Amino acid sequence: MMAVHSIAYRIFPASACPPALLHLSPAGHLCEVDTDQVGLSALSEIIQTAPGSNPLPLLFDELLSPGTAQLVWKGSGPGRGVEIRRAFSGLFGRFFARAYLERYYGFTWFSPISGSPYNLSNRLRVVRQPGREFDLPDWIMAGPGVLAIGEAKGSHAKGPAPTSGLPGPLRTAYEQISRVWVQKVDPAGVWVNRQVKGWGVMSRWGVESPARRAYHCVLDPDTEGEPLSGEELEEAIQDVARSHVALLLDGLGRPDLVDKRASPGFSPQQVSATIEGLGERTFIGGIVNNFGFLPMSIDDARAVQASLPERLRPTVRFLGLETDVVEQYRSGSVIKAQPFRIDASGPSLSSDGMMLAPLERIDPVPSTI
Repeated sequence: MMAVHSIAYRIFPASACPPALLHLSPAGHLCEVDTDQVGLSALSEIIQTAPGSNPLPLLFDELLSPGTAQLVWKGSGPGRGVEIRRAFSGLFGRFFARAYLERYYGFTWFSPISGSPYNLSNRLRVVRQPGREFDLPDWIMAGPGVLAIGEAKGSHAKGPAPTSGLPGPLRTAYEQISRVWVQKVDPAGVWVNRQVKGWGVMSRWGVESPARRAYHCVLDPDTEGEPLSGEELEEAIQDVARSHVALLLDGLGRPDLVDKRASPGFSPQQVSATIEGLGERTFIGGIVNNFGFLPMSIDDARAVQASLPERLRPTVRFLGLETDVVEQYRSGSVIKAQPFRIDASGPSLSSDGMMLAPLERIDPVPSTI
């Protein structure tokens, strides 16, 4: 099954196109979508926002049309009926946008905005502007040297990709991004609006019937306020990184690593794995398959895997977070982005330190956390 697909894109304004895309497709307006990477990004999103849920990303390749380089869903796309398709397009749009922002814009850490005010720390928050009633954007997000508000939009609308003018979903994204404030506490203890970049990413489905091409549309508004200084930016990036890691640990069943008063959701499992080009690394996490987290040891998971039909065995995998990232979080030191590695047949590592690996490519090790 082909994991790397192509998808058309439009960026508003065109000057906001990242160098990685210009290098990949100088004139063709095409970017690559690796569904293995999207799946890993989506698993992190699900763990952070709905711990214990069914990991739909593991089903991506089953839902996509085989034998084509383009990103095309089977039939008329996942789901039947307007409401179900709208739900799938919204959810999958979020997954694909997160992977796109990670791959092409360098974002590593995503903290879902769950209310107003949304406090990431005692010095950084996101608030809805007074008198503005609308949905909040999806994330405040960061990577090495970058901080932004992000909003994802999914669409199954008909018609060709727009060549001018913003599609309706991106106009809505613009309103959502531009009507929140990112605030930082000043030395006097006052919350002050600070300007950060915004990114709205719309993913329109490509489907087999009726034939329709997929595309991304991307918009880059700014929020209001004074720009952050270099030191302030690094502080804000680390606040987002710490929020991101805390949500992952909670979703992985280890809230005790975030709050000492909490109890672990399950017995810790620690493994080692060799990542291509990076050598041996260690991770904490658990067993997953298409039905979610499985409360079993690695040995039990291997026994279950062996009892499955051959085609279902790859669905049982290990999902975990690199222990170096956990130690950086616990010690209060700088949380560092990890090298990005996607391996269709082995362990894949996202830039936040999350790994998804086949059971035959991991080894249990004594717990150090």
